Amino acid sequence: SVVPGALPDGDSFNADAPGCALRRLLQLVSKPTDGSSAAQSLFRLMLREPSLSLILSDIGRLPSNSGVDLVLDPWLQEYCQHGAKAHSAECNAGSFDQAVQAQGPAWAHMGVRLYTRLQPQLPTESCRPRSGALVATVGSHSGLSLGVTAAVKASLVDASEGQSSGVRLAYFGHWAWCQNVDNCEEPLAMMFKEYQQDWAETDDAINEKHFQQLLTKLESFLKSSAVPSDLVKADLLLCTRPFLFCWLLRVLWPPEHEQLPMLHYYSGPLLFDTTPSYMQEVLSAFRQTVTQSALDLVVSSSALQSAWMFAMAGTAVPHVRPHAVELRGLYSPPKSPGEATGAVLRALVLRSTWVNSLM
Repeated sequence: SVVPGALPDGDSFNADAPGCALRRLLQLVSKPTDGSSAAQSLFRLMLREPSLSLILSDIGRLPSNSGVDLVLDPWLQEYCQHGAKAHSAECNAGSFDQAVQAQGPAWAHMGVRLYTRLQPQLPTESCRPRSGALVATVGSHSGLSLGVTAAVKASLVDASEGQSSGVRLAYFGHWAWCQNVDNCEEPLAMMFKEYQQDWAETDDAINEKHFQQLLTKLESFLKSSAVPSDLVKADLLLCTRPFLFCWLLRVLWPPEHEQLPMLHYYSGPLLFDTTPSYMQEVLSAFRQTVTQSALDLVVSSSALQSAWMFAMAGTAVPHVRPHAVELRGLYSPPKSPGEATGAVLRALVLRSTWVNSLM
């Protein structure tokens, strides 16, 4: 048998021992007297072998396990062992499923308010930009930015002629899939890549050092003669994730150039690639940007994204989904010889795993 908290490892394991140890541990998790200690051991095991969580997630949903979640229940227990969290409503629920049920009404209420109160209202008149207006798009992920810039450009049309009013686009950053916007050697792309590419695999001290280097390089670049005129003299800045970079543009903007109106569009974590020492300052800057800046408009990609931002910063932002903006193609199913036109139609369905969620 295996004692919870003392899982055997190393040479003491024979070919069958790992399976037996795990089987015994799973049996103990569902027992009231041993469950807490066993769940702690299970959590440590998942830290050592993350891929195990995929198997445990399915095993825990088998009828024989009485609804015990072998992944989220140990995680919830670990979460609730830290400080004031232990007295929160979710920690008094007992299991992750019970915590979700307890919070369900509040979440549903917030979800309805996010949908009904944070949907943008369409203007009664079309926006008519001047001919040759320039939109400078800054971000790190070209896929997100392409969809948003296409939506912005499509909205800036001549209502009478249904054509774009000569809007020009310029891209800066976007080192991820940079070939999509043809700027792999652009200076901001190189700076963002150097800072971001190894972030997840690097410890906080090294990330902090890299952030200070980014500040120095970005400030020097924006104040130099090499800064592109398409960036500092654009009619509109369109800034996508992360917010950290968009905030730095505001803070480090060259004083000899006028601050420009900025449309922010975000998906993913609000504090994406933010060092711990700057997290509170960035959250404060986000609140100020949303609620006080006349030059900034912040929009998120979904109601769930707005909910995450609200939970972290206490500030709600409107949401607009960009899906399929770039996909304006039509599917024409092949017709067999002699088939009557319109007799048979086939549909091509792009299914999303988020179809039943707030996404």
